[in-house]
Amino acid sequence: MPPTNTHTTFDWEVVLDALEDQKCVLFLGPQLYTAPGGGVMEEALAEALGAQNPDNPFIRNYYEEDGFFLFREARFRRRVVRQIRQFYEQPFPESQELLEKVARIPFHLIFLMTPDNLLLDTLRRGGYPFQHDFYFRNQPAKDYVFPTRDNPLIYHMLGCLEEDESLVLTHNDLFDYLHSVFNSNSMHQELKTELADAYNYLFLGLPFEKWYLQLLLRVLSLHTDKLKSLERFASRPEAPTEKGLFEEQFNIEFVPDQAPAFIEELYRQCEGRGLLRPLPEQSGHGTVEAAFAKIQKWIARADIQKAMEELKGLLEPYRPRSEELLRELLLLMSSYQNLEKQSQLGIDGPEAGKEKNRIIYALLSLMDEAKKLT
Repeated sequence: MPPTNTHTTFDWEVVLDALEDQKCVLFLGPQLYTAPGGGVMEEALAEALGAQNPDNPFIRNYYEEDGFFLFREARFRRRVVRQIRQFYEQPFPESQELLEKVARIPFHLIFLMTPDNLLLDTLRRGGYPFQHDFYFRNQPAKDYVFPTRDNPLIYHMLGCLEEDESLVLTHNDLFDYLHSVFNSNSMHQELKTELADAYNYLFLGLPFEKWYLQLLLRVLSLHTDKLKSLERFASRPEAPTEKGLFEEQFNIEFVPDQAPAFIEELYRQCEGRGLLRPLPEQSGHGTVEAAFAKIQKWIARADIQKAMEELKGLLEPYRPRSEELLRELLLLMSSYQNLEKQSQLGIDGPEAGKEKNRIIYALLSLMDEAKKLT
């Protein structure tokens, strides 16, 4: 496939080889996205919140250079989080095509520096399998499942909208974050090891002008003695002073274009080499609608165990929003297994049929709740 006039001197084979070896880590920042109607994401969010209005009832100060808030009272944090969530829940048509391309590029590990679910929702709508985790200060890390190209880990570095208290919104939140991650709280040590073992890093749309980005990279062990053996590429920063600093201190090579153009070309290169993740109908995972149809099929065939396992697999990528439904499902699975054991031992009584019907009815109710979630 002939090269385009973008990045003609860039060695794409380096990135493609790392993707194949599952040693390429992607960091995505707010400058990747275009706000609804056009414009810069952070500026559009600040405007939607009225963050720079001196009469804002909830926000005392908005530190534009850092993107952090100072709330008038601690209790107002929840109200601002609700407004932030509403902002990100609106459609982002200008960014959707780009997100769909990111979903198909075979990264095994993606770190997000924004709290939104735009990429997660794109993966869910497409029916792509993935894992999700996020920083939650001073909370123990979840059990670690090694990510792969077929089941990548999407990690929210600065918290996630699905858990209000995880969000890094203030300077105090940032200092708590640095302390928590540095002491190996909140982020699983195996995840940090996975990060350190990579040899290719892409930093796209990151706010290089923000002073704390250097601290984040250091805390994540991205400033090590093996820098000279690593390949680190980033989309162009706004200011040349940041460019020189990160080139010198972190061995980052800046490519000519901004993040969206880089993603477009990387997608094209992966397509030419046959590396793109297959579309759901090609991979056999199917869409969310197909998954629900499969569950209904198992129920109709009276294979309740299979139906429950299918529903569990459908709900797991939606953690932590699906935690309550998963707990109910696990209790239901336990009840069904006990019922089956009694039947195998020949000790099921006249109430066994009623109990089985109750379980099926409860499973159908859980399906209805799961449809609302997905």
